[in-house]
Amino acid sequence: MATEPRRALSGALHDPVRWIRLGATQLTPWLAPTGAAEILAAKAGADGASVPPEETSALAIAMTHAGGDPLPMVADFLHDTVANLEHALSGDYGQWEDYLLQRPGAKSAKVFNSIMPLYANWGSHANARLREAPAPQDPDSSRASAALYAMRHWEFLMLDSGSNSMKALAGEAFAPAVRLLEAGMAMEAVAPLVTTALTMPSDTIRVIARMTLPALGSYASATLLSALGGKPAVVPDVRAFNSQASKSGVVYPDDMTAETLAAFLAGEALERFTDTPTAFAIVNSAITWADDLKARAARVTARMAAETALPPLVWSALNLPVATERQAAAALLDRIVTSDRTLGMRLHHVGTKELVPNQLGWLTDMVTDGLQSRPWMADLSVSVPILRVALEVMPDIVGEAGFMYSEPPTATMASNFQRSVSGIRNWFDGPLAAVKQARHPEVTLPGECPPDSDVTLSVQLLLGATGTTASPIDVPFPEGKEQVDISVMIHAPGFSTSADHKTIRVPRDKPSDIATFTLHSRATGAQTVDIKFMMGTAILGQCCAVTEVKGEARHDLKADVTEIDPVGDFTQLQSSAQAVLRVKTLADGGLEWSIQKPGVPLKPLGRSTISATAAQAEALGATQRPHIKQ
Repeated sequence: MATEPRRALSGALHDPVRWIRLGATQLTPWLAPTGAAEILAAKAGADGASVPPEETSALAIAMTHAGGDPLPMVADFLHDTVANLEHALSGDYGQWEDYLLQRPGAKSAKVFNSIMPLYANWGSHANARLREAPAPQDPDSSRASAALYAMRHWEFLMLDSGSNSMKALAGEAFAPAVRLLEAGMAMEAVAPLVTTALTMPSDTIRVIARMTLPALGSYASATLLSALGGKPAVVPDVRAFNSQASKSGVVYPDDMTAETLAAFLAGEALERFTDTPTAFAIVNSAITWADDLKARAARVTARMAAETALPPLVWSALNLPVATERQAAAALLDRIVTSDRTLGMRLHHVGTKELVPNQLGWLTDMVTDGLQSRPWMADLSVSVPILRVALEVMPDIVGEAGFMYSEPPTATMASNFQRSVSGIRNWFDGPLAAVKQARHPEVTLPGECPPDSDVTLSVQLLLGATGTTASPIDVPFPEGKEQVDISVMIHAPGFSTSADHKTIRVPRDKPSDIATFTLHSRATGAQTVDIKFMMGTAILGQCCAVTEVKGEARHDLKADVTEIDPVGDFTQLQSSAQAVLRVKTLADGGLEWSIQKPGVPLKPLGRSTISATAAQAEALGATQRPHIKQ
């Protein structure tokens, strides 16, 4: 930076939010190396003795790095003399620890933990003149070394106790990237690593690639962002991924395409990046991309480490030149801070530590206060680093909920990704797009039931596989509609029922209502229940459940459910019909008529005045069959 940002630092050092003050204090020696001692001394004089102990400790450590003398301030803080403090710092670690434990004001864990690092920083500063400045390193070589180190680290964690065949597979998969990284060619190593991260069905190998890529920073994130935005350089084989996933009893959604799977895998990798340029690129995508692509980037932003993604998002909400973009950034920040479940996150995490819930409201307060309240936030080189450090110190002060939890299987996460993106898409302005969603009928009926008894049939349309043999049906959602009504009609000749059709509500990206029917068995043997799903006059899908009516029926069996193929041209004619007439044969041999029109429930029209026996119906059919054929 050409000039030191003293005015911006001064504003941040005296900010009302203590996290901002802590971040600014720690960064002052690096942001203003020639003026840091003077700036920090002025802060020490202005603070007095009323600041929290962690701020005093942070100020003392920062003054040490700046070449100042923090000992009078620390001695006053510990109610001791400078000579005693200096003597304690000149000894070994144990002497320093014993000294602090004897000071009445430092016995609490918070004070002890905050002042303890002064020993290491004081010694480091004292010996700084004895160390030679490191020689500047080529950026490509530096990134290549970091990536190679990360790869070896994760290979050890993932493969050390694994099989030789898996180690051989890893060696083959990573050989091209290793050769390039060992040669210091970081940029060239991106392509083979991204290919492994997006196309390797093995979760183990893919995780190693995914955890290596962040070390390459913006070299790698550009390629991954392209995949997240629907333009992957390579695409995975969904069938191969499904075959691998099925070994653990999970499968990918039936409507998972290669492009969507590539976007999900790219997002998984991007979530681990920690460099600021990548964070800004993802935040910008979450603000400016369109529709589902914007939703994908918003989800990645929310799932990144808080100290990586949120500073660029706060800066964008305050400083972007276009008002609508500032509003979009502020809205996304608010949803992330409040942990909106649609974003697919559980707790905010700083590094690998999960933060105690409900700790980040001060970020949205800063945006609400506006840039005029904090003019120093306009300086990108000051505000984003300070916010980053401010977030990094939080777990040590407010506590942590533990280390980051393990994720479900990849197939489950991919399914969650699809649902989450669709839900996030609904936040944005404009009508919802017209789409078709694959739904799986979940039909529950006992596999066996006693004669002359009641059984319950339940029907629901789910997202994702159900384990039944019924094929998915496509449910159309018109533009702008968040939910649609589906008629569930049943035909069960071996049973009597008071209701043979019900309407269920099917929302986007959620399971439908459950339609429940009570059936009374009136015939023994194998009985079939036909189930039809209709929207208006169109049959969307059909399936049947088969149960056995017999004495001493078992109650632990579930009826088999199979699909029924649609009747070709008939369904095409029906979808454009103004109405569909339904004729039902009643138990007494009479006929019942009802009519189905688009947008209204099934309407009864009445029944026949006479009944016909089965023999009469057969005879009538025989006489009318020639006329029907003609």
